[in-house]
Amino acid sequence: MTGLLTVRDLTVSFGEFTAVSDVSLVLHAGQITVLLGESGSGKTVLSRTIAGIGPTRSRQSGEIRFDEVDVIGAPERTLRRLRGSQIGFVAQDPSTSLDPVRRIGSQLGEVLRVHGVTSTRRETTARVRELLHLVELHDEVRVLHSYPHELSGGMRQRVAIALALAAGPRLLVADEPSSALDASVGVRIVDLIDDLRVRFDTSVLFVTHDVRIAARIANRPIDRVAVMLHGRLLEYGQAEAVLLRPAHPYTRALLGAEPRPGVPRGELAVVPDSMRDRTDWPPLRECEPGHLVAIGVGEEERL
Repeated sequence: MTGLLTVRDLTVSFGEFTAVSDVSLVLHAGQITVLLGESGSGKTVLSRTIAGIGPTRSRQSGEIRFDEVDVIGAPERTLRRLRGSQIGFVAQDPSTSLDPVRRIGSQLGEVLRVHGVTSTRRETTARVRELLHLVELHDEVRVLHSYPHELSGGMRQRVAIALALAAGPRLLVADEPSSALDASVGVRIVDLIDDLRVRFDTSVLFVTHDVRIAARIANRPIDRVAVMLHGRLLEYGQAEAVLLRPAHPYTRALLGAEPRPGVPRGELAVVPDSMRDRTDWPPLRECEPGHLVAIGVGEEERL
């Protein structure tokens, strides 16, 4: 089955530094794939490159194919058409998506008009109010007349999600959309993205460092989790298999170090520096159908 998004042997470098190394993955229509890893693992560079907004000074090789369009080789005109209309992006900090000197209604309205979703002022205003309602900003009139600084962080992130989904993209790329928010607000944002995925019939590439968030958003048999370290995938497969039956020692250590209710921090596992610093993991291999792990045959017994 052909994927909506296919990434093959993607490498992204900055000078001598390689941020993403030989990454391959497939995202099908309606599927959620989570990129899980610690800070500095390459998740953000990978997600932004896939969304067509990767760093301008980077060197890219390999292939990113979105619905038969080669993102890496596409001219800027094609990328502009893809962004928003086919691929929506939600950043960790919503202020990077919002113009501080324009009202929310004006910003949403511009996205709708640019992508041909609406044509008249009345139609645009009605759709803006509908979008704000969909992201659970129910005081639509006040919000659409507000500037970004007049809204809370959680409200700004909801507006950023509305902007990303305004043109009905087929893929939503969400880069740590909850990590800058209070825990309870962050959970509601994650649940909102999951609800909107169904409503908009969109696929989701979701970036997080939080194991609990990964398990919350990737909650169906078709969903996938990819564990990253030093720009490489160390484990990739069905979400339940990766999170409940991890095959890679780094994944097991990462899950064991996750804070849990009732467990003192001093009793949590710690990811060993020797494992975190290792960069010579072998290529991914299949340890069970559809479950890939970067460990040599028999190596797990020695780790």
